[in-house]
Amino acid sequence: AAHFKTPFRVHRVSKGDSLSIQCEAIGENPIKIEWSKDKVVLNSNTDTRYDN
Repeated sequence: AAHFKTPFRVHRVSKGDSLSIQCEAIGENPIKIEWSKDKVVLNSNTDTRYDN
């Protein structure tokens, strides 16, 4: 089974700041990783911005 090499952690940034998140996973290929926010899959090909 696939598992994450680095544990999840919460990221907080100030308004106007940028954040880049990486993921390292180990397992049998192919491994598919999807990022989501509020159960909506994020598109990695776009410059996504969120206000909380």
